[in-house]
Amino acid sequence: MDNESLADLLVPFCEAASISISKDLAAVVKKRIVVSLCFANTRALHDSLFPEQHMDWTGVREYTATMGGCTSKDWLSLLALLDFVNEQPSRQLVTEIIASTLAGIKVNVQGKQLSPIESLQLCFAKAGIAPAWDVLCKTLILCNLAEIDHAVVMHEFLVGQPTAIVDNIIKALPSCKHTPDEYTQAFNFLLGQCCQVRTHVLHQAFQSRIQRRERVKKNAQSVYHAHKKPSLTQILELSSGAGQNEDDFAIFCNAARLPSSASMQVKRALYYTSMLDSFQGKPDLKALKAFISEIHHTGPPCASLRLFKDRCIPGSLLMHWSTVLRLYLAAYCTPAAKELWRFAVTNAAVAAEAGQRSGGGSLCGSTETEITTQKFVMQTPFDTEVIADLLSASSAH
Repeated sequence: MDNESLADLLVPFCEAASISISKDLAAVVKKRIVVSLCFANTRALHDSLFPEQHMDWTGVREYTATMGGCTSKDWLSLLALLDFVNEQPSRQLVTEIIASTLAGIKVNVQGKQLSPIESLQLCFAKAGIAPAWDVLCKTLILCNLAEIDHAVVMHEFLVGQPTAIVDNIIKALPSCKHTPDEYTQAFNFLLGQCCQVRTHVLHQAFQSRIQRRERVKKNAQSVYHAHKKPSLTQILELSSGAGQNEDDFAIFCNAARLPSSASMQVKRALYYTSMLDSFQGKPDLKALKAFISEIHHTGPPCASLRLFKDRCIPGSLLMHWSTVLRLYLAAYCTPAAKELWRFAVTNAAVAAEAGQRSGGGSLCGSTETEITTQKFVMQTPFDTEVIADLLSASSAH
């Protein structure tokens, strides 16, 4: 994975969790690991490692539910940024157990009260391996991640070991049974006192991403300002052509003469902007729904979105900013507002259910919310800067 891909992997998580990217790059990687640990008490671990630091757990749940988790290759790339140092001397009891196991002697460890890292060390010893401290620590993380197949990632991580040996380590893993508190204590020690992050690599990755997005934004803005808005006459001429079977979106793209390099997302965004003006004709709901559903909010929310959320969405309803943005766009698309609003509301309900979000309100079937939103749209002009940001974000993917 190249540096920019590392940044692309971490930025959506930071935005969902509402954590700073620039403040502490080392904390970004550690927090991404913490939220994916399945056997530890993640909130307690986070609060212990990062006291008094905010984490939007609702946003994290929606991110993992809708965006999906990291692949095994993603995790290996992230763990390559870590170096585990400060190895602690083994207890005499553990040293004897590991030595006997490596020698092929079966040892009864019941009642020995091994820690999670010591239990994993024993699994390696059963396969005849005495791993380095860095390998041992990274393996413990990989075996505790909720998003991946542990057997697959173990083979990918220990690629230098014979397959049979890795299989033996995997077979021994079920014997590593510990309480959530024990895992929490172990990861608090490893990530807090033993872990160094190669922040210079991350810094380069984020800088490269910023530069790339600036280039993309300039190109997108050029397309937006330079594209020729089709006149009603042009649209009618195209739609009345012999054998014409194109839908309204295709007619728009032809009439606007958009460059061939423009992505489908940019084309849909421009088509959406045509709905905001004095649009005449039948809107292409398929294209508009695709545009609404594929948009993800990036960066801090602008004042317009905050105002929309405060006034139009029930205060007791927890909602991620991507969902707020989709509802905002649906509400302002006057020619198709009713259909798009229902579509966006349905998607919001699905996202809320997937994130297992609790709240005292629901948008589904809320006439009051719909009326409030209609009044808001009539009284508040559409924020054109939102579209510029969408064009930038759309063409970046």
